[in-house]
Amino acid sequence: HVAGIEGGICPKGAAGVRLLNDEERLKRPLIRTGPRGSGQWREASWEEALDYVAAKLAEVKEKYGGRAIALTERAQLNSHISKTFLKALGSPNYFTHDSCCKGSLNTAFRTLTGYTDGQVGVDWGKTKHIVLYGRNIFESLELKAVKQLMQALEKGTRLTYIDPRVTVTATKAHKYLMIRPGTDLALNYALMHVILKEGLYDKEFVNRWVLGLKELQQFVEPYTPEWAEKETGIPAYEIVSLAREVSEAKPSVIFHYGYRCSHYLNEIYFRRSIIMLNALMGSIEAPGGIFFKKGAKDAGRKPLNKLTDQELPKVTEERCDGVGTSRLPLPDPAHGVVQMLPKAILEEDPYPVKALLVWRFNPLLSIPDYEYTRRALENLDLLVTIDIQYSEIAWYSDVVLPESTYLERGDSIQEANGLKPALYMRRPAVSPRYDTKPGWEIMKSLADRLGIGQYFPYHTLEELWAYQLQGTGISISDFDEKGYVSLSDEPIYWDRKDGIKLKTPSGKIEFVSSLLEKNGFP
Repeated sequence: HVAGIEGGICPKGAAGVRLLNDEERLKRPLIRTGPRGSGQWREASWEEALDYVAAKLAEVKEKYGGRAIALTERAQLNSHISKTFLKALGSPNYFTHDSCCKGSLNTAFRTLTGYTDGQVGVDWGKTKHIVLYGRNIFESLELKAVKQLMQALEKGTRLTYIDPRVTVTATKAHKYLMIRPGTDLALNYALMHVILKEGLYDKEFVNRWVLGLKELQQFVEPYTPEWAEKETGIPAYEIVSLAREVSEAKPSVIFHYGYRCSHYLNEIYFRRSIIMLNALMGSIEAPGGIFFKKGAKDAGRKPLNKLTDQELPKVTEERCDGVGTSRLPLPDPAHGVVQMLPKAILEEDPYPVKALLVWRFNPLLSIPDYEYTRRALENLDLLVTIDIQYSEIAWYSDVVLPESTYLERGDSIQEANGLKPALYMRRPAVSPRYDTKPGWEIMKSLADRLGIGQYFPYHTLEELWAYQLQGTGISISDFDEKGYVSLSDEPIYWDRKDGIKLKTPSGKIEFVSSLLEKNGFP
């Protein structure tokens, strides 16, 4: 039913039945009986395991305060539930995997537009020229995007691919540029140099929406294609050629800003440079360019209700990782910097963190310095993992709570924002094979035991859905036919002359960033 998926299934979907029938996945709750990491467990009932976890959390809260409890997860459909759980306990210490993955891209977008990367999308199907930096899309899991790009290529879209490696995507590109690792920023500075020197940018768009063009011109003046050739290994004439070719297709151009943006020390500046190239091409809010994702409000509808919309206990404590303070003013407090969590636990600075809940995330393999992270875990009074499979972090946990697979569970309704916003509902396809539970039920059960159940006004999945849909004019039965409800029949673009709703203090795309400048970063 979903446009762009016709006749296809991604590898995760194809492997879903095998995961469902995996006899070695987590089957029932486990409580540790030996030293951490010893692999000594005993099986427990859900009642015993949940009682155990709730009692330990209550002890930590009583002794150290709610701030001593942290939760880290892979951001997901039920994140509004886990955020509510922590806030109800009085803790500011909610973490996602974002800083290990694409936190630099998040910061780059906020410094330029006020939006996060998650609030931005690309119009694959209508683009006339797309530039990918190591984004090996034809070997990725992005089925819909790949199909849209393939169709666009068949209609004449040009693809430029930049990567040290000759990948499958490189073989399908019209132009492949082999670059020296870590020099992408140098390439972009040279592209900007050519674009500005030859006046190849979208003057009307830039004059209306960009702040800091003159400063950028002065900055990139020394970064010629000849200079970049020495840095990147890409011939100067290829850099000039790319700048001119891309300019001919503006504004239907995408310099793809990428994923997994936590590789180099200059990562934020590199990702900023990609977004700035899009701005110079005028591709923002243009068909075939990049766009800010539109939600229910943009379609004239009421958004879904989230548990975080309730009046929750006010949390005044600073985060244990220092995000949002003078120590780390730039990262997004909505995600935190999970790499700082082991240090906070081990050094108890600015205060002790004594309980950690980990939901479908593996800090031991995601955070640099495995041994340091492992030592930090020893300083916890309670470590709980909620997951589908065994993992390194589960192996070191005190309690492991097995979650049902995506085929066995429903989840919170997804508000999928984009050019055509829609709501998606995941319903259980089969009953759980083993003694597992969905995450939303696990968190509700713990909340009830901790005396904060009033912030979780549901007992069943249907009650959770009804809560989310209240006041939207949409019912659960509206999802029966296709599994989703479209909120807009036509793509929603903002008016490029006066209607782009940027969230920066200036209301402009800030090449000279107020967020960076006020915190002492050039």
